[in-house]
Amino acid sequence: MKKLFILFASVLILSSCAKEKVIELTEDFPENAVKPDFVKEELDKKFGTDEIYIVKTYMETPDEELSKYLEQNKIFTKMKHYQLSDGTWKTDNYNYKYKLILTGRMNNAAKDSTFILLSNIPDITFDAASKAFGYSSNMSDYFDPEDVVFVAIG
Repeated sequence: MKKLFILFASVLILSSCAKEKVIELTEDFPENAVKPDFVKEELDKKFGTDEIYIVKTYMETPDEELSKYLEQNKIFTKMKHYQLSDGTWKTDNYNYKYKLILTGRMNNAAKDSTFILLSNIPDITFDAASKAFGYSSNMSDYFDPEDVVFVAIG
C-alpha cells in the first residue's frame, strides 16, 4: 500500500527532469527513442557476435529512495530493465525494440511529467501513455505488457 501511495503521489508532483540521451530522428528510431550509448562493433570485437548480451542494467529505485527522488524531481526506475547488444531492450519477461521518453503536461498539472517506456510500438503519444498509466477508465486505453511497459517515471 505504501508503494502504491508513493507512486500515486509521484504522479501528482512530477516535474521535468534530466533526460536520457535522445537520438537524432532517423528511419530506424522514432524521434523520442533512446539510441544505444555504445559502439556495437567495439563490443562485438570484445565479446563476439554469436549471441546477444546485456550491455547495461537499469535497477529499480529502492523504496527508501523514492521520497528523495520525488523531492529532487528526479526520474525513478520502477522496473528493472536491460539494454541489449543489438540495440533492443528487455525486462525479465519481454523484449522490446524501443525505449521511448515521453514528456508532456497532464491536465491541470503544474509541471511536466516524463514517462519512460519500453515498447514495440514506435509512435506512442504522451496523451496515450498518460491514459495507460492509470488515468483512463477505458480498458482499451491500456497496453498489453508484451507491447509496452512503463519502466521509469519523472
